[in-house]
Amino acid sequence: MTILVVGAIASSIALTLLLSGTNLTRSSFSSVQAAQAKSVADACAEAALERIDDNGSYSGTTNLTVAGADCSYTVTAGSGSERTITTRGTVGQITREVNIVADRGTGNGVIIVSWE
Repeated sequence: MTILVVGAIASSIALTLLLSGTNLTRSSFSSVQAAQAKSVADACAEAALERIDDNGSYSGTTNLTVAGADCSYTVTAGSGSERTITTRGTVGQITREVNIVADRGTGNGVIIVSWE
């Protein structure tokens, strides 16, 4: 009888450790995908800034594939020469968003007012 109880306890401990390891692996994988999605959203933001630099009056939505992941950016006109950019990067089931306010101004280049 003692052997059965010890065996049952050992099996319970082994199962608990196995399930904990599986959950930890899933959590780590989700963390990696979240970081990748943020990087994709940032890359998409760079593409939007280039688009604004090329065409200061651009507004609209563009879908891209960056490093095999989907992203989109939307540029809307703000006050004066300011543009608001919202980007979304998706890796697996995880999506991250970046919001930027940029000013095209009258000089060369685009000035980033905020990046969140």
